[in-house]
Amino acid sequence: MAPHIIYQAIPIGQQIHRAIKQPVMPDTAATIDNAAAFIIALLIIIVGLILLCFSERKTK
Repeated sequence: MAPHIIYQAIPIGQQIHRAIKQPVMPDTAATIDNAAAFIIALLIIIVGLILLCFSERKTK
């Protein structure tokens, strides 16, 4: 269940990432790009871990 949700979250994260990747100032593009990718990756991992914990508790 949890890996399926994580796989669904990856394209959503990429869409958000592309939206943030189009900044007004080109010099800040690289830092915004890296920060967005890092934050989205962290959020997906955290949500995935929370879902795994809940699914393991329900089965036990």
